[in-house]
Amino acid sequence: MLDCRANILLGSECVHLESKKTVVLEERIRTFIRYLPIPAGIKLGWIKKLIDREFKKEIGELRKKGTRSEIESKEHDYFFEMHLIFADQEALYTERMLKKARRLRVQIPSMPKYSSHREYEESEDWEQGPEGSWNLTVKGIAKVREEIRKEEKWRREGRANWAAFLSALGGVIGTVIGLIALLRK
Repeated sequence: MLDCRANILLGSECVHLESKKTVVLEERIRTFIRYLPIPAGIKLGWIKKLIDREFKKEIGELRKKGTRSEIESKEHDYFFEMHLIFADQEALYTERMLKKARRLRVQIPSMPKYSSHREYEESEDWEQGPEGSWNLTVKGIAKVREEIRKEEKWRREGRANWAAFLSALGGVIGTVIGLIALLRK
């Protein structure tokens, strides 16, 4: 049997207590961050930094004493975790973009339709994320962004017209008051 005095026996492997405590601590920190009342973008950034630091440390240790397959496996896990974080960031960006588009009442590209083959039709505006959420593609984001810009420009021009009208009206009122004051004397 393996010598596991300061280690924990898990199945046929011994896991060092310090590394187990570190993993549990990092999981608790990630869980704590998820429940903090801060913006989701900041949470994702912090979690990304934690995962990055965690994996870089583990990959560094494996490069010193691990085999090539262990290193490749850990790097694969790292890229998978980063891909999930990236997908969450894309979902958050899509959600914010659609919220703004709905507030301004601009056209949003239509979602892909469900086909008879238990799959969705191809769409250049939408893509399905790894967790099943639908996100805008680069082309979809460009279309929505262009519509938002047009609507904001139209609203800005409308306010500018009102500002010009109100300043002209203020000038006319000032002139009338000046004339009345002059005629009273």
